[in-house]
Amino acid sequence: MSGERLQQIYAQEILSKFRRKEREYSVGSLENKSIAIYLGRDSELLDKAKFKLKQKRAKYINFDMDDRLAGQTILKRNPKFAYRKAGTVMLDAFDSGVELLACVNRDDYRYFKSVHSMAERETGRDIDLNLMVLDI
Repeated sequence: MSGERLQQIYAQEILSKFRRKEREYSVGSLENKSIAIYLGRDSELLDKAKFKLKQKRAKYINFDMDDRLAGQTILKRNPKFAYRKAGTVMLDAFDSGVELLACVNRDDYRYFKSVHSMAERETGRDIDLNLMVLDI
């Protein structure tokens, strides 16, 4: 086995030890949580999403980039820039004081989950933000 391959295996082992324990949220457990809604291309769903949070007694927090694309369309062409965009969106929500970023689109949720660690690396900051899908 080459030295480079051993380094890759070692790096993967180290990363697995430091991965955050993912916390699963359901709509029923949102009471008194500060939540931002990421709309992406689905900006027409804001009122429905806010209503759903209000029903669950969650605190809706607005953030500036809730309807901006986060690099989903450029990930294959320019991954570094996509990671930076995703990180910028997640940090905007995090810096607004939210505990949780709720995505109205399952694909956006999967995107943020998949690029989370690279977005942290690209922005140079920890993004301690929980994610969930808000089914509408």
